[in-house]
Amino acid sequence: MSDQNKPKPLPFVSLIIPVTGEPSDLTANVKTLIDQSYHFFDITFVLQDQHDPAVPIITELTKEHAQATHIYSGKTTKCSQKNYNLLAGIQKTGTKPDILVFCDSGHCAPPDWLNALLQPLLTKTSCLVASGYHQIYPKKHRICSQGRAICVLTLSLIRRLPFLGQPWGGATAIRREVFEDISVADTWKENIVDDVSLAKLLQQNNISVTIPDQTDLKTYLSDLSIQGWVIWLTRQWAYLKFIFPGLWLAAGILTVMAAVSVLASLIIAIASLFFPSLRFLLQYSLPSLFLFFLFTGFIYFKHPFPGSFLSWLPASLAALAMAAYCHTRTWFSMVINWAGIQYRVGKNGKVLNIIRKKIT
Repeated sequence: MSDQNKPKPLPFVSLIIPVTGEPSDLTANVKTLIDQSYHFFDITFVLQDQHDPAVPIITELTKEHAQATHIYSGKTTKCSQKNYNLLAGIQKTGTKPDILVFCDSGHCAPPDWLNALLQPLLTKTSCLVASGYHQIYPKKHRICSQGRAICVLTLSLIRRLPFLGQPWGGATAIRREVFEDISVADTWKENIVDDVSLAKLLQQNNISVTIPDQTDLKTYLSDLSIQGWVIWLTRQWAYLKFIFPGLWLAAGILTVMAAVSVLASLIIAIASLFFPSLRFLLQYSLPSLFLFFLFTGFIYFKHPFPGSFLSWLPASLAALAMAAYCHTRTWFSMVINWAGIQYRVGKNGKVLNIIRKKIT
């Protein structure tokens, strides 16, 4: 066989996975990332320090699997702890990997997930970055967990729009030379977030993100409090505010207008049942409710595990109201709360100050 006909060797891939805490499904999730069908890869788990509750689980798993290792990053002082962990993992991998893959430990991956994520990079030299996403599978279809599932599904649909193409930090593959050429590490070492800041860099360098099919991870959610939902969704809006303020403003205005329109229309429709004099207002309220019902039905059939439509409908209404409320919470705030740490953030997502909660 001539050299021209020989198959090209597969690139070596390094998965870098920041880990914190000890959720009930951590072991199962991490095992699915280790047991990928792609053969030429290693995994670096990064924890803050030896006191993290996840240490015993990660230590045991790395003993059992030769391609996996773990390191400690220490406490961050200038960026988010997740960014700090990622940077420590990148430094540990050195120049060995051809492709860097950034993952989260809170999701379950099918055996061929890594193959699917890497496929565009393996088959197209023009593809420099590929990114997947996740879907939430509520273990109990309660309004908060189902509402968050609706928010995540909506975000996954929006990011597929051609003019957006946003990478997601839980499943992003990037060629190492590209990561270095556009100086991602220099941005991350002072930034609040990994994926949104990366999106800004890619946009500035005219690099598009490929979103392959079959790359959605599963996130099993047993339950979610209203407070947990608010903190998470407020954080998503805040990232946009600091790094893509125009998109934050436009999307926020549309969300608030939609929420006000749908909620007001619902109130009018209910009131008209008891006060016939208000029924002339139905000509204005019913079209809004009809459009909301159509959108709710559309995303219902898009979700892999939606549950009953009777519970999906009120959860969709709650999700819309929550999205509008969480956007308003970011109007005057310069603070982001993430994993028990409070960050004061400035322009372009630069971390200005870090406040850690004292453990008593």
